[in-house]
Amino acid sequence: MRTKTEKTIKILLFLSLAICVAYTSARLTDLTSSDLGRHIKNGQIVVSNIFSGNKQDVLSQNFYSYTNEEFRFINHHWAFGILVWAIYSIAGFSGLTLFLTLLKTSAFSLFFYIASKKSNFYVASLASVLLMPAIAYRNEIRPEHISYLLCGAMIWIFTLFEQEKIKTRNFLILISTIAIFWINTHIYFVFGGIIIFIFFLRQIFLKKGKEKIKTSGMSLILFSASCLVNPNFLNIISSFFIFENFGYQLFENQSISFLENLNQTNPVFLIIKISIFLIITLLATDLIINKNPKKTLNPSVVMSLIFGFMAYSSVRDITIFSFFAIVAISFLSWNAMIKAKEKFEIIKKFEKQIFVLVLILSISFFYFSKQNFLEIAKLSSGLGEYKSNSASADFFKKTDIKGPIFNNYDIGGFLIFHLFPQEKVFVDNRPEAYPASFFQNIYVPMQEKEDLWQKIDNLYNFNAIFFQRFDRTPWAQNFMIKRVQDAKWAPVFVDDFTIIFVKNNDTNKKIIQKYAIPKEYFIITEN
Repeated sequence: MRTKTEKTIKILLFLSLAICVAYTSARLTDLTSSDLGRHIKNGQIVVSNIFSGNKQDVLSQNFYSYTNEEFRFINHHWAFGILVWAIYSIAGFSGLTLFLTLLKTSAFSLFFYIASKKSNFYVASLASVLLMPAIAYRNEIRPEHISYLLCGAMIWIFTLFEQEKIKTRNFLILISTIAIFWINTHIYFVFGGIIIFIFFLRQIFLKKGKEKIKTSGMSLILFSASCLVNPNFLNIISSFFIFENFGYQLFENQSISFLENLNQTNPVFLIIKISIFLIITLLATDLIINKNPKKTLNPSVVMSLIFGFMAYSSVRDITIFSFFAIVAISFLSWNAMIKAKEKFEIIKKFEKQIFVLVLILSISFFYFSKQNFLEIAKLSSGLGEYKSNSASADFFKKTDIKGPIFNNYDIGGFLIFHLFPQEKVFVDNRPEAYPASFFQNIYVPMQEKEDLWQKIDNLYNFNAIFFQRFDRTPWAQNFMIKRVQDAKWAPVFVDDFTIIFVKNNDTNKKIIQKYAIPKEYFIITEN
């Protein structure tokens, strides 16, 4: 009876954690500041190329832009575009929200399962509660979520292999299949190879047997060879240096310390620092107590250290670190608990009661405190797009506004989704698809300096300005204020997401007469 009750408690607790992940993942999409629109358009064009024989080079040429359409780059996530386009075609944006929710919940379930096997259920639950806000941190529909799942799948498959629960042939087929899919969906495929390499070293150090070591070596070679099955072949290596060309400073690429110095605080940053400290402290304790670094060579621990450094250096890696940290903290905590139970009888006697008490206190701290992350998630929870998210694009098409369009960085994917190929963009949210000098010498300075703005306007003869209103860069805010005050431009549309200006000329005369928004409508406040 006691075993059955405990089993029920475990099922309910796991379901509560999984539902929490699902709830915080089901967010409404704001396409005006998302990459998703461009991914969907990528997929549509790739499929069109396959079936119609068109040769629109979405894989290596920036043909969405009229400013840098000849610039070459590596599209390393083209297959993700096909995937989201197919889902969107069948189930719309609501289907894409469910897709993200499924990906993230599945990834969490895999890592939780691995953590519980490396420790016990309650320890894994405690680690999950600690890291839940970090898991919820990245919720835009991006290809990185596939990497979360595939990282967990690689750890799980290798664990089955070590336990001889999977045949060698099936193991190698799975490894190569994952590699081919991963290389074409997200740049983090490289971490699949790192995971294999860590397992390979572990088997050598622990002397797991010649057959296992040989098979692990073969899997590493097979994974590397399978990664060549991509449209760019060996050129895919250049995607590792993608950040070297970035001429635009992205929020998600900033370090935790950098953002905190700018007063961009977030409770998740503290959780990441606590988690990294815990892993390092527990690892050092384990090495001192057990005096056997070979046994501590757990792939999830090593990966948590790698991603811990990456998460602290670039907040885009916070969520993927949190998944590995669940396993690392559980594994290392359990090792410490085993030693503690040998010395302290009270821990051994009341082990479960202590875990349950700490778990309840942790849940109370995270889920019932004011402004907890569930309350924050509630503000944007739902399926599909925000209501009227596409209203500005509908207005643009209805009024037959013509380009060239000057737009800001964030809204590029939105314009590609709604207006391409009728209109191309000035810029979009792919810094790798533009030369660094374009951002440093043109895009940013032209919003800061009126003389340069006039020069670039004369060069391209802009007819419309299409901006995402909540672009918080100082140059964007300054630029929008200047245009509101500029008699050469008339604001004709504004909503919760965007603002559209058209040039005050004969071409737009009728549009301005009908839709012009009085300057008095805008309230300019000093920051």
